[in-house]
This record gives sequence, structure tokens and C-alpha cells, in this order.
Amino acid sequence: MSAEPDIRRQTLKYMAEWAMTTPGDTVLCALSGGADSAAMTDLLWRSRQELGLRLAAAHFIHGLRPEDAPAEEELVRQFCRLREIPLAVGRGDTRAFCRQNRCGLEEGARRLRYEFLRKTAQETGAGLIATAHHMEDNGETILLNLCRGAGLRGLGGIPPKRDGVIRPILTLTRAQIEKYLAENGIPYSSDPSNQSEEFARNRLRKQVFPVLQSVNSQAAVHLCQAAQRARQDETYLEQAARELIEQHGGGRWILANALAQAPPSLALRAVQLLYAQGGGQGTLSDAHRRAVLALCDKGPSARLALPGGVEARRQYQQLIFGLTDQQQTEGAQTFAPQALEEGKPVWQNGWQVTLYRGPAPAGEQGQLFRFERLTPPVILRPRQPGDRVFQGGQNKSVKKWMIDQKIPAAQRDGLPLVCDGQGVALICGGIARDGQREGIPGWTLAVRRI
Repeated sequence: MSAEPDIRRQTLKYMAEWAMTTPGDTVLCALSGGADSAAMTDLLWRSRQELGLRLAAAHFIHGLRPEDAPAEEELVRQFCRLREIPLAVGRGDTRAFCRQNRCGLEEGARRLRYEFLRKTAQETGAGLIATAHHMEDNGETILLNLCRGAGLRGLGGIPPKRDGVIRPILTLTRAQIEKYLAENGIPYSSDPSNQSEEFARNRLRKQVFPVLQSVNSQAAVHLCQAAQRARQDETYLEQAARELIEQHGGGRWILANALAQAPPSLALRAVQLLYAQGGGQGTLSDAHRRAVLALCDKGPSARLALPGGVEARRQYQQLIFGLTDQQQTEGAQTFAPQALEEGKPVWQNGWQVTLYRGPAPAGEQGQLFRFERLTPPVILRPRQPGDRVFQGGQNKSVKKWMIDQKIPAAQRDGLPLVCDGQGVALICGGIARDGQREGIPGWTLAVRRI
């Protein structure tokens, strides 16, 4: 009995669980000509009508084995001709690239390959790139990340899908793949470098995995199950870190005391998210993230340079991330005035403002400011030169109030003000002018941080 039905069913089930594709998608298959990529591409080709997919393929020649490259390229071309799959072929000088960029062969080959794949996907209109990582690849990645001291994200192994890349055969073993190819008469090439113990991944495959399997024959399966649980936990913690930022900041800033008081598991993830929002690329080291947390205990003008030209700045009570030459923060940009209409919420720079005639309706969650009278038109706008607010019998300039409240200069023009025909009625997150009354109001402003 052929292995094809069970393996294809397993692959389709896994793809559905992770919602990897939708009908109408074009998928670019990374096709090296090896066993894994040949099996993956053939499985997708056999399932193309069921999934509603268009397929294309891309083959990259790294220049590391020039004696084998012509035969591998011809094998891939025949494979695609037989199935009428459009094929793009690219070439690179991996060794020269590694010398220029000071990286190892594995890293250099991967960077060149993905650069070619993304370029080809754009040229062919493919919204997805499929790579042929399988279960043992995932197990090796988990062990490598464990040896490097990775956190939950690293221990989660190879993601089933991320940033437009899908891994349809991540639940298949190498034995299943080889059986599928043999029973369907699909030729493939073998890369001799996969046997070289020069590379850490190969040493794990040849030396460590046999020992693990002698302890438990399902070691690879159990490693991947553990990775799935780690990935689920990481997803939960990252969402909690996002909520921490939303509750005590927004975009690329957060209140320093809120970050300092958060559990380390959330604080460290929040720093990574803020770094990305500030323009950072890649993952910060643990040392960098802890150095950022140390800023919470320093003075109001402390700064820390981070990779990629990003810096973390302490300004008053806020910790702000941005490019070193960037003087504006999230929500700092000025904005066009907006008219407030009764009962219709208006959103601006992280604030929601709703105007009601009379009292606010039951269930309104915003902070309520009740006014005996407001003089239409009532608008939401940024500050202007000469703005003043009358509160507590005092006539104070809005600029001075913002300075007293220690609002960073870069954020002052982005803080919404509610104004009417008499001037400033309310500063969001701040004070309202005299004229507020606790009795039955003529007007109510509901203000909420979102």
C-alpha cells in the first residue's frame, strides 16, 4: 500500500490547523532538488486543486559545489517540466558573500537563499514561500537553541508559518519522506555536505540524535510536542507584554515604573516589542534587554544605544524607543482638528473622546467631565501658541501646565485638547477648565485612553 494517502492527509491536516493557505494563493516552493523539497513540492502539486493553489518553484545555486550544480539544476528542471510548474533559477557566490559580511557558510547560504526567494516571490506574485523543513530539522533546531541559552521563542523551534513563509511538512519524519519518494518513483539529489561534521547541525544529527533515540525512539516527536507547548506559552506571554504596553504607554514608549514593576518575563518581552516599534531589527540580546530595564532606575535624561541605530531614552517618567536622530515619539505628531458631534466618539493619538449633551449614558467607560455649558463648535485639536486653561481660579498657559506635568517636549504637540468657542475646555489626560459642575450637566465629555 502506498504511503501517499496517509502522508498527504497528514500534511493537509497540518496545513489546515495552521491556516497556511487560502484558495487563490500563489505559493513559491523552495526546491533544492533534495529529498525534502522534492517531497514537499510534489505533495503541494498533488493537492493544488483541493487547496485552490497556484504553484511556482525557485532553485538557488550557492556556488559551493560547482561539480554537482549542473546535474542538480537539470534534475529540478525535469521535475518542474513534468508537473508544469514555473521555475526560477538563481546563483550566488556564498564564500565571497561570507567573507564580505563576516559570517559562517551556513548563515551566508541561508541569507542569500532567502533574499533570492523573497525577490522571486515578489516577481512571480507569490504571497507565500514554502520551505521543506521536517520533524528532525525542527528537533535539531530546538537542541541548537537550547545549547545557545534560548528562551521560549527559541525552544519553540521552527515556526509553522511566519512572515510569509510556510512549512507544510514540519510534522513528517525523514523516514516518511523517503518512503513517499520511493513509492512514487520521485528522483532526488543528495548533498554530501549534509554528512560533514564540520557543521553543528550535522553533528547533532549524526551523534546526538541516535543517543536520544536509544533512550526514547520517539525523541524527535516528543521534542516537537514540547516545542509546540513552548510556542503556545510564548504567544500568551507576548500578548500579555503587548497589553502591558497598551495599559501603561503606547507604540514605542512606556511608563518606566510600570516596566520596572512588571514580572521579568513580561518586562523583557515588552522591551523587545518596544525596540521593534522604535525601528529595531532582529532580536535584542538578553544583556541589551536587561540594560534597558536598568534605565528605569536612572535619572530622567538617561540614554542607552541599541543595535541598528536605535536608542532607549528616559524622559521624565517615560521610557521611549526610537532612532538616535529621531526626536519624536509615538503619538507626538500634530494632527488636523476634528469636530466633535454628539454621541460620536473621535480617536486621536491613543485617546478616545465622546461629546454628550446632558449626562453620559449608562455604561460609558471613559472618565467623565461635566460642564454647565460649552459654546459650539466643540473641536478636538493640538495645542496652539497662546492656549490657556482656567482651572482652580488660576489662568495658566497650556505650555506651562505640560512642563509642570513633565510631559516630554516631543509629545506635547500630539496631546489632544478639547476646545469650544471660549477656548480650551479640557486637556486629555489632564485638567478641565472651570465651568465643570457636579449637578445635572448641560454637556459631558467622556475621555478614555485606548
